[in-house]
Amino acid sequence: MNREQRHRGVRVVASAADDAADCLQLLAALGLDPADGRSPSEDGLAGEFQN
Repeated sequence: MNREQRHRGVRVVASAADDAADCLQLLAALGLDPADGRSPSEDGLAGEFQN
């Protein structure tokens, strides 16, 4: 998966999770890291995403 796919995946999981523990469990099951959900501006990568 590329960075944008991971970002979107984490955001979808977070919006569907019941709570933080549920979110972490779901992300782990999918092989995603919570940090993958950060926006490019949050981690200094502004401009990396292409629409």
